[in-house]
Amino acid sequence: MQCRCCMFEVENGKASCPVCGFPTLGGISSEHQSIIDEYRTNKLKNISIDILAYRYSIDGSGGITEYDSEYIKLAEALSLTYGEVLWVDDKFESFEANRSIVLDISICKGDVRKECRVDLVPGEPVDCSGFGIYLDRGFIIKLAVGDKNKYHLTESISLIDI
Repeated sequence: MQCRCCMFEVENGKASCPVCGFPTLGGISSEHQSIIDEYRTNKLKNISIDILAYRYSIDGSGGITEYDSEYIKLAEALSLTYGEVLWVDDKFESFEANRSIVLDISICKGDVRKECRVDLVPGEPVDCSGFGIYLDRGFIIKLAVGDKNKYHLTESISLIDI
């Protein structure tokens, strides 16, 4: 059976979802949807997904030096919808899809920050100027890299084990 809150596939006979803890209520009616929505909101509120952006300069000898970095908020977890990509409006530098890239992603809840490194492995060429966030079952996200017509999804990052 599927958890009504996080959509994780729960083994039959379990009293609650092993991911989010929501009770496995098989017969909940649509009029009680507000209970599910409130539970989901409480799990995801105050969680943001950030990317660590680095700034570089070229020094006098032609070398590259990092001179600054900052977290840029990509989205709030509550703005995500299961099975859909939420595209980020900010424009980032385009890069070639035929080489490996590492992104530093941060999941924040209040003052707690969980750092994650996401590898973008070489694949078929896509326009790598856009980022999105895909919400999967079990409060898992994946970054979408490309554009709305053609994109790659990265490895999974949990939103709730922070």
